[in-house]
Amino acid sequence: MAEPVEMQVVVKAPVLAPRVPAGPEGVPVELATAAAGGAPKPAGQQQQQQGGQAGAGGQQQQQQEGAEGEAAAPPVDNRTWWQKNWLFVMAGGTFALIAGTDLVLHTAGPFQHSKNFNVIEAALETKTPYIDVCDDTHYSQGIKGYHDQAVAAGIPALTTAGIYPGTSNVMAAHIVSISRGEYDENWNYKQPAAGEGIEPTMLRYSYYTAGSGGAGPTILETSFLLAGEQCTVYKEGQAYQLPPISNRREVDFGPGIGRKGVYLYNLPEVMSAFKYIKVPGVSARFGTDPFIWNWAMWLVARLCPPQFLQDRSQVRWLARLSDPWVRIVDKIIGEAVGMRVEVDFEGGKNASGIYVHKKLPEAMGNSVAAFAHAVLSGQSQPGVWYPEEKEALADRRAFLQYAAKGCTRFDLNRPAWALESDVKQLGGLIYW
Repeated sequence: MAEPVEMQVVVKAPVLAPRVPAGPEGVPVELATAAAGGAPKPAGQQQQQQGGQAGAGGQQQQQQEGAEGEAAAPPVDNRTWWQKNWLFVMAGGTFALIAGTDLVLHTAGPFQHSKNFNVIEAALETKTPYIDVCDDTHYSQGIKGYHDQAVAAGIPALTTAGIYPGTSNVMAAHIVSISRGEYDENWNYKQPAAGEGIEPTMLRYSYYTAGSGGAGPTILETSFLLAGEQCTVYKEGQAYQLPPISNRREVDFGPGIGRKGVYLYNLPEVMSAFKYIKVPGVSARFGTDPFIWNWAMWLVARLCPPQFLQDRSQVRWLARLSDPWVRIVDKIIGEAVGMRVEVDFEGGKNASGIYVHKKLPEAMGNSVAAFAHAVLSGQSQPGVWYPEEKEALADRRAFLQYAAKGCTRFDLNRPAWALESDVKQLGGLIYW
């Protein structure tokens, strides 16, 4: 896979900065730290204000020449590869902050009940490609409403492009496209012939995270906000509304995680899979450890008034109240993440995919970096796309290879029994 493209970076301290393994060293790029709503200062100006240090490039070398006229050695750049190469726009997103950059990465969650579209609007105005890690159905639909403007501006924009939703959407779309015969022999998209392939009937997303996954209060706020939303699920082409954190299902995430209880949540990949992959049945479930957290969320959804759970300020208070206890537990149970995507097809056939990583922040970072690489390398068409749409990714296999870096297990398009934790083979027979 080609190496990521070097680009300018503007960084404001993020709520959650996904940790990405160190990548290739490149030419240092401009780095400025700006408050939300303020314009970043050129790197040279910042360094001059901090003791008269030099700016970038040749100017830096000239100003660091010694008294005898010999140039000093180039300074050691201790910034991470992520800091050098990716753009965070946190909270507000102004034109001055975005102008001149190569990519806008919007991670300022939680997105539930937000009507702030300043970031996508600024990206469109400055003709800057856009990615968000939104995990809310209504907000993602609002972003999708800018599709025509993105086409007119000639820029690609991806919404719900995190890990779940995000990588999970691509896993599902890849399984379905294989079954439908939507790839040629070189894995390029094609229109299947009449009668070719088989159609999906049901798609089940199942997610697991140990504790908060190291994400802190943000994921807690999101969980509490989702506890106040009715869940939309689809069956045989019809939409149904079910209570949040209900309809428990036990799912095997394979060795390392094992069987876990997961519960219905109102997640955007349910709507997008129904609408854009055209699967007539879709649901999404999530579970965590220790199991008592699932019970606590069930109680929150049943005992707290809906008005309370739809008030972002109240939910923020509740998340901060819970955060110290969650962090204590996180140190014991770790930050593992597991995703299982199961697709049922006509004729009783099925295919599944599984993704397991020991650290959610690293897995999230790899997923977002994979989307960013696709956008910057020209694999995404102008417009606003969900990850599963063909226009979002020209090469799904390359994306999945990138997003699965560091996984302890990644399997795709396998029979459901092949992903079980306790599969045993005795005398040519398989037991589980």
